[in-house]
Amino acid sequence: MVEGVDVENRPAGIAVLGILSFIGGIALVFVGIVLTGSVALGPVPTGDFVFLTGLGILAVGLLYVAVAVGAWLGFAWVPTVGLVTAGLGLLAGVLSLLTTGSVTHGIATLVFPVFLFWYLNRDDVRAAFNEDR
Repeated sequence: MVEGVDVENRPAGIAVLGILSFIGGIALVFVGIVLTGSVALGPVPTGDFVFLTGLGILAVGLLYVAVAVGAWLGFAWVPTVGLVTAGLGLLAGVLSLLTTGSVTHGIATLVFPVFLFWYLNRDDVRAAFNEDR
């Protein structure tokens, strides 16, 4: 095993983190694809920086998928990469809100990064990943 969480005895929350990160990551990948205009299944938001925002959201979605895989396999880098990803997710949510003009879209993009920040900063989670902060 790579140094990190003992996957046999990991807290249930870390498995849930992996599942939620994967689902959120896949959703963000699709949102990023739609915002880049690569998929036209209806009205596509347009305006200043929508394409670039779509690329950013796509990248953040891929990072969430990486965090999901890392959490599921118990890699020690998950808290660090997860916090960076959550920060980028907050930025992507704000940019999404500003570029699309959709409050619902922006808030939906912001929910998971807030949860990720909260969860990864819990003492028991940091201890489970053997992170010295």
